[in-house]
Amino acid sequence: MSKTTFKKLNLKKLREKFDYEKFYNYLTNKIKAANGKLYCPHGVITNLEENLGFDYKDIYKYNYNRGRYIRTPRCVLDKNYPSLSFEDGSIFTFFNKNIRCEMLFARFSQEYSIESLTGASQFISRDRYAQSFLYYFLFSFKDKEKKVLTKMYNHPDDGWEMDVIEIFNKKTKISVIYKKFLKKVFKEDKIGFQFMFFSKSLKINIKKFVETFQKKLKPIFPNDQLYPNFIRNLDMYIYEIYPNIKIPFLSNIDTSSVPDFFHKNNKISKNTIELKIFKKGKTSRLLGRKVEIKKTKKFKVKPLFVYRFLKDDWKRVKGKLTGIIYL
Repeated sequence: MSKTTFKKLNLKKLREKFDYEKFYNYLTNKIKAANGKLYCPHGVITNLEENLGFDYKDIYKYNYNRGRYIRTPRCVLDKNYPSLSFEDGSIFTFFNKNIRCEMLFARFSQEYSIESLTGASQFISRDRYAQSFLYYFLFSFKDKEKKVLTKMYNHPDDGWEMDVIEIFNKKTKISVIYKKFLKKVFKEDKIGFQFMFFSKSLKINIKKFVETFQKKLKPIFPNDQLYPNFIRNLDMYIYEIYPNIKIPFLSNIDTSSVPDFFHKNNKISKNTIELKIFKKGKTSRLLGRKVEIKKTKKFKVKPLFVYRFLKDDWKRVKGKLTGIIYL
C-alpha cells in the first residue's frame, strides 16, 4: 500500500505573504549564459519558498527541518487543500489568480536502466539520484507581457525544483512556443520512460515523436533475475491530457489500473487512469506521519502509444509480431 506524508503548512497564511510582482520579476528577468541557457542562481521553487518568508539559509537544512517546506514530492501540503500540487501547477494559481500554469509534458522514468537490462546479466539496482519525474510548464500572467517555459524535476532527498528554460513575449504565437518546446522534448533521452503525458493543446504527432527513439526499443528476454512480470512493469505508455483537467498527483498513478491495450477487455475503460488521491478530513493527528492512501480516483486521458518489452506479449499486426501499438 502506498504511503505519503501530510505536511504541517498553512497555505492560506502563506498566500497572504506571497509577493506576486517579485515572483514575476524573478521568472522573467534572466540573463543568458555563454552556453545559451538562462542563468538562474537558484531554482523557481527555492525562490518561491523565499518569497513566502522561509529563511534562505534554513531551506537547505533538511536533516533538521524536513517537513517544514513545500518542495517534498507527492505530498499533501495542507490538509485543508488536499488537491493543491506542483504537479498540475495549481499551487501557483492558488497564490495568485493572475498566474496560469499549464502542464505541457510529464514523464516518469523507470527505476532501472532499460539499456543496461538488455545487455547486463545481473540485476541493475536503482540509481537513487535519478530524476524519476520530469515536467514542463508554461506560465502565463493575465496582467503581464511575458510567458515563461519551465522544467521541473525532483531529487529523492531534496524534493521538487524548477528551472526557467525560455522566456517569451505575450504576443508570441502559441504555435511558435509549442514548436520550440517540442524540440526540447524530442532531445530528451526517452529510453527508460514508463509514462509520458502530453497536453492536448500541443497537437503532438505521436508517430513522428516515436520515430525519434523507436530503433532503441528492443525486447527484453527473461532470465533468472528478470521475471516476465518484472519486465511487464517496464512497458512504455504515452497519453494525452486535456488542458482543463487538473491531475494534482500524476506521479501517483496506480500502475495496476493500466489496461492491457493488446487484448480486448470490455470491463476496463481504456480512456481512464486511476490515481491515488488525498481527501480532506480529520487528519490533524496524521500530520507529519506516514498514512495509508486507500482512495483512488479516475481521470480521463487519451492513450496514444504503448510499447511492450516482453516479446511473449507481442501481437501480430499485418503478419508481423510487434511490441508497438498506436491507439
